[in-house]
Amino acid sequence: TFAAGETTASTTLQLINDNTFDPTRTITFGIAPLSSAAAAAVFPGTFHTLTILDDDPLPTVYFGTASQRSPEEVTTRTFTIELSHTYGADVTIPIRVTGSALYGQDYVVANWPVIFNPLQQTVQHDIVIPAGQTSAAISLEVRDDILGEGVENAVFRMLTPINAVLSTTVGESTIHSFYIEASDAPQVNFTVATRPAIIEGTEHTISTPNGTVTFGPTAV
Repeated sequence: TFAAGETTASTTLQLINDNTFDPTRTITFGIAPLSSAAAAAVFPGTFHTLTILDDDPLPTVYFGTASQRSPEEVTTRTFTIELSHTYGADVTIPIRVTGSALYGQDYVVANWPVIFNPLQQTVQHDIVIPAGQTSAAISLEVRDDILGEGVENAVFRMLTPINAVLSTTVGESTIHSFYIEASDAPQVNFTVATRPAIIEGTEHTISTPNGTVTFGPTAV
């Protein structure tokens, strides 16, 4: 409101610090005409735009756990990606997977339309944490391929995220190692428990389903 004789008036805008990182935002103020006749007399410059810059840091991103192990018989395992705090826009984290475990044979990731590079044996996929949320889950489907392969691993590594930064805090890992323990190791046993006595100085062969072992000449 302009008092009689005044040519300027002011208004105060109180900004609220929400402690949440948000993109740059704007507020536009316009002068509303009092009548249609006054509207015709409105001059340029009757709008004022205020730009609000955020002073909160970007969230950091990390895996909820650095590693885990699973036998082949367990069909599904889950681990999470965490943000240090919420953000006003979607956070995208590219994930690259390497390791001795073969994607599609030893494991797959549920709901991943993956990008597979057969030359480098790597899998890559973008994880998106929606605005206002602080975590996303990755679910692995472990496959029992009936092969005795020992322990294999799939290493999930975060690449440069969008709207977040990789955590450098001790205890917050940007790499998750998933170990698959094969349950199909071969068993070795003798075909017979005993043999008749053998003559000293001769060779003796013991057979197993997996091969033969020859001893000798024997001596006492």
